[in-house]
Amino acid sequence: FVTSWKDTVEHLKLHSSERDKSLMDFASEICQRLATKKLRTVHDVVHQHRVTLVHGDFHIANWLFPSTSTTETSTTSADSSREVQRTPVLVDWATCGWGNPMVDFVFFLVASTNETVVSESKRYLEEYHRLLILNNPRLASTVSLTTLQEWFPWALICQWTILVAYDQVCRQIAMSEQDEKRREGQLQHFRNVNRRALLMMRNVEDWDEILNMIELSSAEDRREAQEFCDITPLAI
Repeated sequence: FVTSWKDTVEHLKLHSSERDKSLMDFASEICQRLATKKLRTVHDVVHQHRVTLVHGDFHIANWLFPSTSTTETSTTSADSSREVQRTPVLVDWATCGWGNPMVDFVFFLVASTNETVVSESKRYLEEYHRLLILNNPRLASTVSLTTLQEWFPWALICQWTILVAYDQVCRQIAMSEQDEKRREGQLQHFRNVNRRALLMMRNVEDWDEILNMIELSSAEDRREAQEFCDITPLAI
């Protein structure tokens, strides 16, 4: 993140309009502050709250939806007249585990929605909490809406550092696409994902309080991090 954020922000600026100036200024400011911090702390804060099953790659392309109607007639002889409900199926569970539900919530919003949705992330968080407790009542005593509201900005920072760390690789993958239209579509998608993340981050009101909770990185921390990045692909 420390060595990549400037390139990510400059790329976004290059493809932004004048109306995005304040958002790009926010991006530069928040990244400058994060680059001086011990970012391992962000990861630890997010992943210490392991309370439910997390998919780990929760975006719209991993959902399979019925291609026609939502019901179909059963073909079994015992109940040939019964209609069977056809529901969407979530696939690709390779990165699932027991974790913080905000990991899936934040990633889905930035990767699979639009600017209108992310601008109303507080409302969607309230609905997410309602559905979380409805489907897993045992969490009612330990995971309140206030709890999720506290976890949300930390998961958002964590997701942003991941997006920045992967940004150059994602663009390289897109540039390898031979078809110009598909290539530009992929590049625009990655920019839109980063932009949505920034829009959600800008809506958080207490960044000063949150960032002040993260220790500054020392010269030794930065040296160790650089050594790790030198030998580890896609290190954040």
